[in-house]
Amino acid sequence: MSNILIVGGGNSAYSLISFLTKDENSIMLYTSKPELWSKEIVTEIRNENDEVIDKVPGKLDLISNSFEELVPLADILTPTIKKDGINQINPTYRFFMDDVYYGMMIAKWFAQDLNIETPVIDKILRWAEKLLNDKLMDEEGNLIPRTPDSSYKYGTPDVYGYTSVAQLVD
Repeated sequence: MSNILIVGGGNSAYSLISFLTKDENSIMLYTSKPELWSKEIVTEIRNENDEVIDKVPGKLDLISNSFEELVPLADILTPTIKKDGINQINPTYRFFMDDVYYGMMIAKWFAQDLNIETPVIDKILRWAEKLLNDKLMDEEGNLIPRTPDSSYKYGTPDVYGYTSVAQLVD
């Protein structure tokens, strides 16, 4: 049994809680909105017809928006790594890679092409640039264009040869 701290209260956390509880681990959740969470949760597993084929119960032992309260109690911190004796955000953690390159950047690409401002996404991408050590936007806040010969770590449509939303809509 381990004391596991999950950082962030998104969909991935919800699923992790149920599956980590199965091994009788003590699960703690750091989230900015602890009032939205319940200590007892159930993750439904659905098939391709959206039918529930299994239910996996989960239990949170502690929910808080205080890092200082949770970190001293944790044996396992996710998505953090210990560097020089200090727990820090792990920039290679799968969720950062997926959510930035195949989430936020795609949303930003569509919004940019449709002339929709994205101030929150812009702030997150600026933060991610530092965290991932990767230049994602220019000084004006526009995504740096990618080409089909760019790395496929970027999920934006321009990597696949598309230059506008109109090309993607039939």
